Amino acid sequence: MVHLSLTPLNGNQSLAKGWPFQGVFGLTRITTHGTIRTRLGDDRTPLLASKISILVRCYETRLNKLGGVVQTNVLVEESQTLWSADPSQQIQPPPFAPIGDLDLPFRFVLPPNLQGPSTCHMQEYRVFWRIEA
Repeated sequence: MVHLSLTPLNGNQSLAKGWPFQGVFGLTRITTHGTIRTRLGDDRTPLLASKISILVRCYETRLNKLGGVVQTNVLVEESQTLWSADPSQQIQPPPFAPIGDLDLPFRFVLPPNLQGPSTCHMQEYRVFWRIEA
């Protein structure tokens, strides 16, 4: 089993307060830094994968009166591939390779003319941004 963690380069390590970034949405470039770490579990069994990517997505969610999610749409998606399987080490017909202990640093820059809304929270509607690996 492989453990995957997404860690900011600087700033607050608590994700409850938000991911650290620099810039103003719609006016300047938004820049964020971090690291994707993969660590082997106690059984030391590597995982076969074709690639590891980082995604920045803007979601639109409609909620019911009790706060449950009724519908979710992806409004904006930007991605970067940080690691991909080497075709010379492929194990199966598609290019898969074992993942062990890796540190994959990333720097993500969103342009100021990106088509997407800022964060918005209302009683039955919510727009938010998320960083995913």
